[in-house]
Amino acid sequence: MLHFLSSGKVTFIGATTEKDYHMIVQDDSELNGYFTRIYVPETSQKDSIDILKGQLPLKAINLLDRACAMVRQEFSGEVDDVARLQFDIIVLQSELDSLEDLEETRRPELMEVINMKKTKLDLLQKNCKKEKQKISDIHAMKHLKRISHQLDTHDMDPTHKAKRAKLLEGYAAIIPKVESELCGFAKMTLTVGEEYVARVLSELTGIPSSTFGKNAMEKVKSLKDWLHSQVIGQEEAVTAVCEIVKRTLDEDNMKPGSLLFTGTTVVGKTEMAKALTEHLFGDQSCMIRFDMNELSQSNTVTRFFGPRPGYKGHNEGGQLLQAVRKKPFCVLLLDEFDKACTEIHQSLLRVLDVGHMTDCHGSADLKNAVIIMTSNVGATHLMNSISEKDSFASASKRVIAEVKHRFSNELIARVGEIVVFNPMSNELVEKIIVKEIKKRKAEFATRGVLLKVTLEAKDYIVNQGFKVGSGVQVVKAWIEKHVDRVLKDYFLEEVIDKSSSVEVSVKET
Repeated sequence: MLHFLSSGKVTFIGATTEKDYHMIVQDDSELNGYFTRIYVPETSQKDSIDILKGQLPLKAINLLDRACAMVRQEFSGEVDDVARLQFDIIVLQSELDSLEDLEETRRPELMEVINMKKTKLDLLQKNCKKEKQKISDIHAMKHLKRISHQLDTHDMDPTHKAKRAKLLEGYAAIIPKVESELCGFAKMTLTVGEEYVARVLSELTGIPSSTFGKNAMEKVKSLKDWLHSQVIGQEEAVTAVCEIVKRTLDEDNMKPGSLLFTGTTVVGKTEMAKALTEHLFGDQSCMIRFDMNELSQSNTVTRFFGPRPGYKGHNEGGQLLQAVRKKPFCVLLLDEFDKACTEIHQSLLRVLDVGHMTDCHGSADLKNAVIIMTSNVGATHLMNSISEKDSFASASKRVIAEVKHRFSNELIARVGEIVVFNPMSNELVEKIIVKEIKKRKAEFATRGVLLKVTLEAKDYIVNQGFKVGSGVQVVKAWIEKHVDRVLKDYFLEEVIDKSSSVEVSVKET
């Protein structure tokens, strides 16, 4: 670039921010000598509105162009049911190809299943092709109808007027009839609805598409029931979370909602964060999670927040603000927060206090985030309360006292609520297992299979699950390993199919 500048044959006009100018251009005396600096001040409020008025129509057209492209791309692709069948056939075919001699007896069974799925796939593809043709015909007729309406009939002779009226009358009768024959396959439309515009806006802004056009307070009203359905046996924690979310959504509130979850290992703290994310933002991918155990050393602070100006890697920024800029509407989960170094605790005070933080790329806004910190501080008091038959209320007071002793007064003052989770007990494990069994019954019912679990089997699962460990995930993992896998194998081998009845019981030995 300096070669072209020194030749004088090329004229350069550059645009940058004042910060980047000082950092890149001004510090380079040779490069700075070729440029004349012209400072462009910020526009006034009136000028900004005028600029936006001129730009918005173009932005809206670009937005609709992207939405149209999305509709056309999905219409040209395969529907979900077809893609799922194709995947199932590939999996079964690979299993068939990998059969060993000892398993040759399974070959006829697998071949029969593959052929059955291929027949179903062919039929589905033919129906999809017919459906697409009908949708294309409807789209073309609506287009012609719209053009016919727009024609100037002032100078049109009576014969053409009559033909036009008859044509419009025909379209008015045919279009509803063809639309009524549609099967309603997902992603099979040529109409750009508000959901497609919302998806494009979500891609451009990072705001979850589920939040567009929705009243935030309406979501809060149903939040409590949703959390109760997802997290079992944590009534006090659910109530506290709902109260914090209500405060966060207050228009006068300028701080992000913050919660400190504490309790024994895997009792539902992370599950609560996932359930909250899914309900507020429509997708669990809107949860940003950091394992603070990896940030226990002082030298990891720069990785999390970004190096200070002048240090190596300063232009890259930190992990936290990079993630938040991509997903400003999120649940920020700081797992095992007590394991993080003191410098990180101190640096987060500003985030909890004013809801934003600054790095080399500018300020990042966290006012639309819910910050959840998890910890195991005071967990021994909760475990002792079970063995000593102490009340949960008195154990919670001791836990909160230890949390306040472990963290600084400044941090505790800025945290919205300290939430203590119930420890796992036989009663809690039983509730979780009942919920998991209901979920599996519903899943099998969609396949036409009636699933029964005897009382002895339920008690056995409770005892085994609680014996293996004291966490929700451990209990679920036990069910998946010893129940789900067996049932899935039965389906694959066609031991059970539609209209079957399956009973899970305990075998006496």
